[in-house]
Amino acid sequence: FVRQLAARTAQAHLADEVPFPGWERGLVPVLVTLRELAPELAALDLGSLSEAAQERCLVETAREFLAAQLHACKAEDWNGCLEDALLAGKVLLIFDGLDEVAEACRGLVRWAVGAFLQAYGNLQRAIVTCRVRSYTGDAVLPGFRQHTLAPFDEGKIRDFVIGWYRAQHNLGRLSQAVAEDRAS
Repeated sequence: FVRQLAARTAQAHLADEVPFPGWERGLVPVLVTLRELAPELAALDLGSLSEAAQERCLVETAREFLAAQLHACKAEDWNGCLEDALLAGKVLLIFDGLDEVAEACRGLVRWAVGAFLQAYGNLQRAIVTCRVRSYTGDAVLPGFRQHTLAPFDEGKIRDFVIGWYRAQHNLGRLSQAVAEDRAS
């Protein structure tokens, strides 16, 4: 869902359009997969730092993570533009998969997300995804409105599975026979 949201936001940004009714024009989508960021945060030695220094360290680590993602995409030249967009608040920031972070690390990840949002206080749109069953205790983010996607019924599950494997075939990842077999 959030990948589709990011893709539609990027498409609207490139076309200089509003991505969704009531949204701002010119938002740059930034997707952070929390299970990938969590080990970077867990490796930090924050014990001897003041709380303010700890938060700065968490923000710097998250920002370095984003820079590394740009580098991996061979888009490191865009790092300065990303910083400008973050400071201007012209970003749709998506932190995806809080439920995929080890339970022992969720409090730290939640703290890092909060510190990042505070450091870039002009952000107009921020989303954190988490499965409902895991959004308890250290996973709960204060100040966020909760929204739940509608659950799938049997028909929607069937349509999703068929569509998923059809897409895998269309992308060349699976032969048609394998896609049909897995869908069934």
